[in-house]
Amino acid sequence: ADDKKLEIEKLKDQEKYRREFIGNISHELKTPLFTIQGYILTLLESEMNDVTKMKRYLKRTSKGLDRLIHIVKDLDLIIAFESGVKSIERTQFDLVDLVRNVFDLLEMQASKNNVSLMMEDNVSPIFVYADRERIQQVLTNLIVNSLKYSVDNGSIEITINKLNKDKVIINVSDNGEGIEKE
Repeated sequence: ADDKKLEIEKLKDQEKYRREFIGNISHELKTPLFTIQGYILTLLESEMNDVTKMKRYLKRTSKGLDRLIHIVKDLDLIIAFESGVKSIERTQFDLVDLVRNVFDLLEMQASKNNVSLMMEDNVSPIFVYADRERIQQVLTNLIVNSLKYSVDNGSIEITINKLNKDKVIINVSDNGEGIEKE
């Protein structure tokens, strides 16, 4: 009876997690979809002669599409993990070196956007045992988003703080337009 009770509780927890996950995905999809829809409808319904404004709307639409693509890629990755096709492969690596590598990869895009990528000089190596590829993916996504929404002559700064032997905080901050309250 105890085993059955435990199994029922586990199924209830899984169902709750599934509902929350679907709710989160729905929310994540709505924002870029409504943004894209709004700009496209504005472009279609108005006789816009202002080329600069039209380009701005199209760029924002493109950013919304990029966000949708990232969400779909993340969903594909989750499915790959759950199906066992992909697994987390932990190794020991230096987070500071990883951030520098991500900066190197995005340096051209940052320069094109007139944005500075910054991290403290002379930061000591911080070694972690984690999936390097996944951490790099998360950092890249965060920095690419910051680049997309950055202001002219903006900056993106990464700080890494080792709290204790098991916890590290990586902070990505920028001076971009920010996220709308809604």
